[in-house]
Amino acid sequence: MNERQIKTKKSEWPRLPYMILFAILFNISEFVIYVIMMIQFLLKLMTGQGNDRLFILGRNLARYISQLVEFLTFVSDEKPYPFSSWPDDEEIHRNGV
Repeated sequence: MNERQIKTKKSEWPRLPYMILFAILFNISEFVIYVIMMIQFLLKLMTGQGNDRLFILGRNLARYISQLVEFLTFVSDEKPYPFSSWPDDEEIHRNGV
């Protein structure tokens, strides 16, 4: 193992606490998705339509989970919320994504 490989491995250690935090946030987000899913299903079953606010929350939470997974799998070095802004519809429209 050369010196460059050792430096690369050591430089990743500060990322570990963030990875632990984001893994916990991923599990919490997953639970919230299940809650939204059940509420939307019951609303659709009883009233024929879902809740618009829950639809928006679900969409934004899906984007957030995507950011979490990208960070946890080293696809991205950008830290998700709470270290950056929450992915909302206004931000998506401003950035043209």
